[in-house]
Amino acid sequence: AGLDRFWTAAPVLASLPSPAMTLGLPILKASRRNRLRLEGRRNSSLVLALAVPTALIVLGARALIDFGPSSSAWVQPPANSQGPGRRELLAAVGGVSLLSEADPALAAAKKQEIPPGFVPADFYPDGKKNVGEKITTPNGLVYEMLEAGTTGTEPRDGPPRSGSRAWVRYTGHLDSFDGPIFDSSEVRGLRSAANTTWIEMTLNREPTITNGMYEALKVMKVGEKGRFVQPASLSYLDGKKQFDANDGTDVKVVPANSTLYFQVELVNIVKP
Repeated sequence: AGLDRFWTAAPVLASLPSPAMTLGLPILKASRRNRLRLEGRRNSSLVLALAVPTALIVLGARALIDFGPSSSAWVQPPANSQGPGRRELLAAVGGVSLLSEADPALAAAKKQEIPPGFVPADFYPDGKKNVGEKITTPNGLVYEMLEAGTTGTEPRDGPPRSGSRAWVRYTGHLDSFDGPIFDSSEVRGLRSAANTTWIEMTLNREPTITNGMYEALKVMKVGEKGRFVQPASLSYLDGKKQFDANDGTDVKVVPANSTLYFQVELVNIVKP
């Protein structure tokens, strides 16, 4: 009778997933063969002996289902009750650092690279400056206005731009603004057919004019007088080599890597 009830429940056990089927079915088959051999005999003690191990099989299969390899207790890793480790914390800190470096405000604050002889278009778009005020271009030239020029806003009022043709009066000095003169518009102009104390130049087109001069003129208005300190990087050949001074001046050779001092006046803009 016990075996009859067991085999009634056997289909349920048979529908159980592995590993219950793996362990349980071979034993059930063996029990079935035993049942066939004992069918003609109603030995209650033998039935009891078979019913006990069969019940243990069922319980064992159920235990495998609940706690075996197919259960979530085996598949899922144990929860981390100690929080993130040192490696995770360092990764998080590094992520914050990278985000801060990619911040648009920090990127905008980074110095913009401008070619020598140029200034940003919006550096001084209206030319408004104060007498005695020193301004520094992105390439390191320091300009100081000594006398204000026109307040007009027409293109011929300045500031000039690359390709503009202008009349310029200047002197270049070594060591300081009072140092020996190595170049001047007067020396050049008096040798020309015009016989003037100023020269006409096309901005960013003259190989005998320094990039520093171009940068200074691009922040000046017509009639303005000023002076500037030119770093060696804005000189001829980027200041890496010495060059001959202009004939008729106090200097023969300008050494490499020299800081130069200029006094300058923007006389007129012939072509904006």
